[in-house]
Amino acid sequence: MHELRGELRVIGDNATLLLEDGQTIAIAVPGFLERLSERVPCYVGGPCLYRDRVLILGIVDSRARLLVEFQSGTLFREGEGDYPF
Repeated sequence: MHELRGELRVIGDNATLLLEDGQTIAIAVPGFLERLSERVPCYVGGPCLYRDRVLILGIVDSRARLLVEFQSGTLFREGEGDYPF
């Protein structure tokens, strides 16, 4: 398991994680978006459903730069607090 910190960006059905070191990791875990949307309110009226700082615990396929397993996460939204998901 890896601890990943960065900005989660969700546009439509596409989720990516922009890591603090500048790398981009695509998220291809079945059920990830459903779990996120059940526990964290999305933004309304903009291009991104989510664009927030996160901490994710999971497994990354480093060659494909792809999150392939997700254990847990916390989304940090300024002015609202922390959302575990």
